[in-house]
Amino acid sequence: RITDRLAEFCVNEGAAGRCRTLEPVTEFEACQDLLDWTAEADRILYLYAADPVCSFDEIGPVLEKAHVLSTLSIPEIMRSARLLRAARIFSATLQPLPDEGLEKFKSFAGALYEDLFFEKDTERCFLTEEQVADQATDELFSIRKKIRKCNEDIKNTLLNMSRSKDFS
Repeated sequence: RITDRLAEFCVNEGAAGRCRTLEPVTEFEACQDLLDWTAEADRILYLYAADPVCSFDEIGPVLEKAHVLSTLSIPEIMRSARLLRAARIFSATLQPLPDEGLEKFKSFAGALYEDLFFEKDTERCFLTEEQVADQATDELFSIRKKIRKCNEDIKNTLLNMSRSKDFS
């Protein structure tokens, strides 16, 4: 099927799933609108050799949790930051291109939300989806520094005990 071939080009599974469920459009205005989007995409990719799309995660469930003010997990925060990065790259790639003939994509890009501070702060605070960086907060840095010192003291005490004649 054509929709399966189209889905192969999607950057995430959510978009691929939506592509697989596409149905033909029969109304003239709707067809013309989709052809206009396609013509603009063609100009961006082939006339200007720009590729504004980068991979991002599907975050629908994350948005639902955020909407009800639920606490997000580290992986959910990181997925959100990756989506914001994709939005920023999309907008930044289209920004230098001429407006003429790209009205739909330029309008779409202008409506995207970007938050570079959140992106960078997330990158700084979370090393992996399971690990928070020591520098995430001053308090965490202080706690982990005390833990490292305590571990070093225990190690030194055990080393001294192993070398002591009293414990031989």
